[in-house]
Amino acid sequence: MKQFEYDALFFHVKKQRDYDAMRRLLNERDAEGWEVITADAGDNGYTTFVKRELAK
Repeated sequence: MKQFEYDALFFHVKKQRDYDAMRRLLNERDAEGWEVITADAGDNGYTTFVKRELAK
């Protein structure tokens, strides 16, 4: 059975450059094997949950 580890990222978003920083970090996480499983928009930004498969 596959096993995963999880992480939560919070992005404070007010301006376009904040979205650029969010994309940059998500692309960095993707290169490390992380996959976005959900994102929740709040009053001040986004909480994004990611997972990646654990190495055996």
